[in-house]
Amino acid sequence: MNIGLRRGARRNGLAGGADYATPEEFERLFDSQQGSLLRLALLLTGSPEKAEKSLNHALRDCGLSSSVSMDWVLPWARRAIVRSAIQLVGLPDSAPPIKIMNGDSAGGNIQGMPAATSFHVDVSSVQTLPDLERLVIVMTILERMSIQDCALLLARSPKEVCDAQKRAIRLSAPAAHVPNASFKDVAAELDIYARLVEN
Repeated sequence: MNIGLRRGARRNGLAGGADYATPEEFERLFDSQQGSLLRLALLLTGSPEKAEKSLNHALRDCGLSSSVSMDWVLPWARRAIVRSAIQLVGLPDSAPPIKIMNGDSAGGNIQGMPAATSFHVDVSSVQTLPDLERLVIVMTILERMSIQDCALLLARSPKEVCDAQKRAIRLSAPAAHVPNASFKDVAAELDIYARLVEN
């Protein structure tokens, strides 16, 4: 059976009963979810121009995918946007370390990291992060990717990703702080923000 016949059989439910997405279904998804997908691209790239390019590249890549189950259309599209954004941002081979204003290094004692007093994270603070930190915080916290998955996509070591995540959370925490708050408090606040962005 040639590739065209196998694809047709899968789409017609003849190969195990699974339904596969067509390019038209991806187009409908991108139209219906345009707001949230554009927000994701903007947070990843930090630039409206790159965000739009990221969406266009992701839609093209999704349209070329021939074996995506209908159950995975949205996660596949979001993942395509992440991959496209990484390419558009163009990270250098090794990112220089960022100085943290309170003097702690990214690998230092994280218990002293300040957390916000309210459940609101300013989107602009995420958008203005350095490229690596912005990509990592969006991928690991907002998109809930594992450190290992993020490291693989970014071509970085898991340690580099962990360090970038710590720096990103410190740099994106709002100005109002609670002394002795933990890293988990800020991560929890960003997680709440992620759920608000999804709606």
